[in-house]
Amino acid sequence: MAQFINAKENLVTEAIDGLLAASGGTLSRLDGYPHIKVVYRTDWDKSRVALISGGGSGHEPAHAGFVGPFMLTAAVCGEVFASPSVEAVLAGILAVTGEAGWPVDRQELHRRPVELRAGGGTRPCPWPQGGHGGGG
Repeated sequence: MAQFINAKENLVTEAIDGLLAASGGTLSRLDGYPHIKVVYRTDWDKSRVALISGGGSGHEPAHAGFVGPFMLTAAVCGEVFASPSVEAVLAGILAVTGEAGWPVDRQELHRRPVELRAGGGTRPCPWPQGGHGGGG
């Protein structure tokens, strides 16, 4: 069966590279690339509310395709069928909130005004009583 990829190991990074090349400079990626795969808007006003999404890249980093005006501010891409790392998610948050670098300590991180919303499909996914929830 013929495939439209060069190598499985480079699938996600090549898809992101192609998206950035086609964006005309409106999108960029963080310096931690390719370990941290965050695509963000270059024209973002950091004083505004940011909307970030992300997940595994089983369907060619789909979240990155929604970064743009009136859509996402940034997308955090994981590997094929694997969620992005905690470091990548934090880097994405910091990139669009205007922070100059990593927090000095974990206590500083916990004081950040960040709200996490988990959802499944088109309906909110409530957290189970006493559990931590999960997505799929």
